[in-house]
Amino acid sequence: ERKASRSFRIDRMAELVCLETGEVLDPIQHFEQLRLHGALKVKDKSLNDFGRILVFMARCDGEVHPLEAESVDEALERYILRFGGDDRMLASAQANIGKIAPDGDDFVASLDRIQHHPEARSLSRLLLDCVSNVASADGELHPSEVEWAGLVSDTLKVMAR
Repeated sequence: ERKASRSFRIDRMAELVCLETGEVLDPIQHFEQLRLHGALKVKDKSLNDFGRILVFMARCDGEVHPLEAESVDEALERYILRFGGDDRMLASAQANIGKIAPDGDDFVASLDRIQHHPEARSLSRLLLDCVSNVASADGELHPSEVEWAGLVSDTLKVMAR
């Protein structure tokens, strides 16, 4: 009711229910899988961060326009083509990308981890382009999109050169 952030100890959770399917999940197993494979259920943690940043950009104006969702899917394809992966990895990422809801803290943490990627320079260039594509996909630039895209630009431009 307070709509405040809460922290829970996983070992004290009796059960976890997926709001989308109603499936009852084992909390320890579920969070261990998240730790190992991320929300996109892929082993490539940088792909998880890449997707998290793009979804945040698509959602930061309060709604995800279908053209923004399409732009995120295209960005995932570009990532797979450039940094490796297969059709199964891409399908998993695309199937699960709409289920995540990153906040500003997730966005900043993902952006920080991207800077430490072995191919950070190339990944930074791709991310800069994809963030721009997602933000402009619906034909409108909301002030929050401009603000967050500016943070991405300021953080990654130096590395992309």
